[in-house]
Amino acid sequence: MPHSKHIFRDILKGSSIAFLFRASGGIFQLILTLVAAKILGPTEAGQYFLVLAIANISMTIGRMGAPGAIISMIPAYCEHNQPSRAKGVFNMSLIVCALVSFYIAMLISLDSTQIAYKLLNQERIAGLLSLISLAIPWMAICYVYAAFFSAIRKIAYSQLIENFLLPVLSLIFFFAWGRHYGARGLAWCTIAAAASSAMCAMFLLSRCDTDIQKSEPEYEWKRFFEYSMPTLIISLMQVATNWAPNLLLGYYTSPAEVAQYHVVSRLALAFSLIAQSLTSSADSQFSRLNARGEHDILEKIGRNTTVLGAIISMPIAIIFLAFPERILNLIGNHYDNAVSALIIVTLGYVAYVTAGVAARILIVSGHMKPARNISLISTSIFFALCILLIPRYGIVGAAIAHAASNVFSSAISSWMLFRKLGITIFLFAS
Repeated sequence: MPHSKHIFRDILKGSSIAFLFRASGGIFQLILTLVAAKILGPTEAGQYFLVLAIANISMTIGRMGAPGAIISMIPAYCEHNQPSRAKGVFNMSLIVCALVSFYIAMLISLDSTQIAYKLLNQERIAGLLSLISLAIPWMAICYVYAAFFSAIRKIAYSQLIENFLLPVLSLIFFFAWGRHYGARGLAWCTIAAAASSAMCAMFLLSRCDTDIQKSEPEYEWKRFFEYSMPTLIISLMQVATNWAPNLLLGYYTSPAEVAQYHVVSRLALAFSLIAQSLTSSADSQFSRLNARGEHDILEKIGRNTTVLGAIISMPIAIIFLAFPERILNLIGNHYDNAVSALIIVTLGYVAYVTAGVAARILIVSGHMKPARNISLISTSIFFALCILLIPRYGIVGAAIAHAASNVFSSAISSWMLFRKLGITIFLFAS
């Protein structure tokens, strides 16, 4: 099918750019994590990772699902030559995101002591929490711009803003001056990096010449929230799965174990970078194919994307599973207790890769409610396992909960995709 081959080549071209920025950003984020753990020590680094978890969860709420609405709506509007509606979606996203994220940041800053004591049982981090709240609006705005760039197929711009600039600038600022001021210095570096990334996004948008920017916006608030609210719930479930272990470990154990788990999760995340980069590049294509009703091509592209992601990713997983102790020993002696956690989290990401992009296709094809329900159920399972296992088993319990959630959501997303669209992209499907 020449048409499907052309589309897949387009995805691969975008994926190479996406992977370059995502992989580089992931590497710099890992370096920042390891440098912070070494310079600050496990306790102070763990305190920073705790407040960073709250900032990321708050930022996700502040986005109000706008990036998902952009990815789902703008490519479809472009396919039907409706640039005014596409511009309306982008403007609504910016307005909602800026207002809500600023309001949340203000609440956290004003009530940081109560949040630190009641939520984390760590009253000492109140000042650090109040400080890092300043980064929340900037981080949220960056995601809106990144989603818009992805929707108009400016993949390099999208990945630059979403995955690359924040860790790179944070690392540069930290080495330049932040390392002299401990965790507070690293928090200031995060704020400066987030603000700089948002300003860079605005500059890149000014360089884009599209019909969307030239059009007068048409606002459809009801339709916007119909797409954004389910996406908000899905995003919250995903970010809770990624960051809640930090909060629960901080509450039940110590900041040092928070630092250990954060390092393990960052290492394991490297394994899924391939699949995530392919997904980032393919989202707009999936939306267009669904809008045209070309589900047979959509299935072929989804299957090819899954197979390619698995072929490239599996060697990394094999290395992590075969030599976990050697990998962690390269980082330092503080992480010897995290070997089992690294193995378990990696196995969970294997399930994610074999299920491919099923969850993303559900979202961009407009099946928001099933995707939302899957996220709610899998996150409920995750939280239940965390509460049961973390007080007894620490980071190993957190790793088990994370892996189980990944396995469940991947399997159910694949089944739901087959039920709704009649397509199967599971790696081992016949």
